[in-house]
Amino acid sequence: MIDFNNLRKPDARTSPTDPREIFKRRPSGEGVANDLWRGQAEALEGWFKDQKDETLILLNTGAGKTIIGLLIAQSLVAQGTKNVVYVCSTIDLIKQTAAEAAKLGIPVTIRAEGDFDNDLFNQGKAFCIATYPALFFGFRSNKPGALIFDDAHVAGKSIRDVFTLSISKKDHTQLYGELLEFLRPIFTDYHQKMEFEAAIREDEESGSVAEQRAQ
Repeated sequence: MIDFNNLRKPDARTSPTDPREIFKRRPSGEGVANDLWRGQAEALEGWFKDQKDETLILLNTGAGKTIIGLLIAQSLVAQGTKNVVYVCSTIDLIKQTAAEAAKLGIPVTIRAEGDFDNDLFNQGKAFCIATYPALFFGFRSNKPGALIFDDAHVAGKSIRDVFTLSISKKDHTQLYGELLEFLRPIFTDYHQKMEFEAAIREDEESGSVAEQRAQ
């Protein structure tokens, strides 16, 4: 007869929450980093000791920001944060980031072209890697509990592009004119009349499509 009382219960601590410990458990193999750089280790230590609602991590290009972001994302999942989303600017970067996660032995879900590639995110077992536009349309039923912005400096343009209305002056002359008259006092109220008029002149000179952006 088996005495089940003697069997050990699963230890929750087998899933480390310290991002540096998560890195130490990475699998070995080609392309896997041998160790964290000093800047990476210091950034992870500082974040883990003082986890604020908003944290900005600045490192030079090529200093390994992606690894930091992935380790923080996995740490948040291990701590029980629901619906962690790692946001990239393009689908190509999503795939590159997922490949880096695989090298670290970190399971992820990719959301691209309107679909999730597995159920791990919905099951709370992994974070999701998605684009900035997808962030506004793909997570209505599972509101993100934490967001990690990769290359946050490009977020503004990526988000603006999603909410950009393009009207061709050539194809819709009347509507184009009505929009200008509607928007002009708004830009004036926000002390951007000169910028608005300059944009109109540039558009008329180039004959390009006028883009009115709602921010």
